[in-house]
Amino acid sequence: MNQQGKLFATGLMTALLCLSSVLLPNDLFAKNYAKSEYAIKAAFIYNFTKFIKWPKSVFHGKSTPFAVCVVGEDPFGDSINSLLKVKSQGRSFEIRRREKTEDLTGCHILFISSSETKSVRNILEAIRGSGALTIGDTPMFARSGVMINFYMSEGKIRLEINLEAITKEKIDISSKMLGLARIVE
Repeated sequence: MNQQGKLFATGLMTALLCLSSVLLPNDLFAKNYAKSEYAIKAAFIYNFTKFIKWPKSVFHGKSTPFAVCVVGEDPFGDSINSLLKVKSQGRSFEIRRREKTEDLTGCHILFISSSETKSVRNILEAIRGSGALTIGDTPMFARSGVMINFYMSEGKIRLEINLEAITKEKIDISSKMLGLARIVE
């Protein structure tokens, strides 16, 4: 190999090493950020239980646990399991992961994964009248009838709330929580 070929090969190897040193940490950062993003969303779900009142008919007793259901691909991983260690309003939490939309009975809080974008309307129809609080984090979910939708703005997790959907299920939401959200029709 001539001198020019050696310089090109050396330059190419240096560029690849620099590129990999930039890409790998970002890839690891992205994975860790996704984990922390969903840990924050799990904390939001916990806090929602402090600012929302469900119809009394939704719970069988004062100690009935909050059934948090995730339908579709689970973006939370283990982070949602942190709810298993806490109580809110005297109630513990149980986590139910559902791949199919047919088995959503008994959910008090239903997180609809972005993998269910095509079937979100069917899911909402299936749980109509159940008093389940629906949550998502997919663009247009709130406009589709999901009650609370997470979105990112200026690097922060924000809320948008569909008041009409909440009212139809006879769920009361604190004005404090409404003050933190963007209202969607």
